[in-house]
Amino acid sequence: MLAMPSPEFVPPIAVYLATDEAGTISGKVFGCGGGLITIYSEPEPIRSIEKDYKKEGPWTLDELMTLVPEKLTAGMTPLVTPTT
Repeated sequence: MLAMPSPEFVPPIAVYLATDEAGTISGKVFGCGGGLITIYSEPEPIRSIEKDYKKEGPWTLDELMTLVPEKLTAGMTPLVTPTT
């Protein structure tokens, strides 16, 4: 099994992306771990869910808890096995 880096590698790039210096970066996918930070080429949508936010408001956590596994991630292999 692949050893996952510990989470302290994520906050520096997340904070950088919130600065004015990162103002030209939008909609990009970054990977980070250990001493490596990667920006990926343009991702392509593979599945979507949609609702009329003007009539129904923003997504709720309850809606996402149902719809994401059912519609967006169905059939995908989990990166981490949930523990109970």
